[in-house]
Amino acid sequence: MTTATIRQVQHNLASVLQSVEAGEEVIIRRRNQPIARIVPINGAEERKVDWSSLNTWRTRFFARGRLPGKAVSELIAEGRGER
Repeated sequence: MTTATIRQVQHNLASVLQSVEAGEEVIIRRRNQPIARIVPINGAEERKVDWSSLNTWRTRFFARGRLPGKAVSELIAEGRGER
């Protein structure tokens, strides 16, 4: 993993992107604080979110597994009014 300042990235964008293409991750810093990360697109696509436990979590915290409040379709209909 490489780190670079904003100025370094601005002046050397082509070489930074070559490093990323080669599979390296680049952390961009401002005033020595990390603010962004550039990763190869293949690495970003490989990360998957496991949503399989969402229904279990939802039914444990909300009655009948329903989230509180109105349904989105109801809110949209109210916002449109009498069109």
